[in-house]
Formats: sequence, structure tokens, C-alpha cells
Amino acid sequence: MKTKITQHELKGAFVCTSLREVSDIMCDYYCDLAEMKNQVATTLVCDLLFIDARVKMLLVKYFKAISKLESRNYTPSSQIIWRYDFNDEGLEEFGEILQEMTGLSFVFVEVDRSDEHFLAAV
Repeated sequence: MKTKITQHELKGAFVCTSLREVSDIMCDYYCDLAEMKNQVATTLVCDLLFIDARVKMLLVKYFKAISKLESRNYTPSSQIIWRYDFNDEGLEEFGEILQEMTGLSFVFVEVDRSDEHFLAAV
């Protein structure tokens, strides 16, 4: 059977008014994992500029649910790419806490957002 590859992106700054948008992205990611089980390679790219406390609480709930789902599938089927600005220790630490809390596979990517090329792409 051919492996399907999907990628979801959680990109930008999110505050309490963005909860529905964050929830939609995370729900789509969760559903891909749940429906395809081991037949899908799924990546979530978290390229966050800012998240407030409510969004953090929502993300904790989703990542815990994803961790439980993956523990039932026997093999990891997802990868989380956690991008953060090299000056943002808070987002880096939050990603590390999520990884430690859930045991999910995170890849940490430090970026320099002061680069003009990066800012033009955002």
C-alpha cells in the first residue's frame, strides 16, 4: 500500500480570538492521524511568532490527545517541526515542554526573523 504524505501548518501569531483557527488546524492534523493510522506520514509545522496563554492551553490538550492516539498505533506516524526565533526563549521552552510532556517527535528549528528575506515571505 502506498504511503500518503500530508503536512499541516500552524503559522503566525495566535491570541484568544484565534482559538477556532488553531483548533481547526489541530483537529485536521489529529483526524489525518486517526483515519490513516500507519498508512500516512504526517507533519505539523509550528512556525509561531506569538501565542497567548489560552492558545498554549489549547495546544497542550491537542498534543496530549495526539500522543494518546500515537501510543495506540504502535509506531510514530507524525513529526512536529517547531520553528522559533533565536531570540524567543519562551516559544523554544514551550516546545520543549510539549515534547517532554507528550513524548512526540519534535524537530526544533531556530530561525533568525530579522533576516529581510524571511520577513518578506511572512
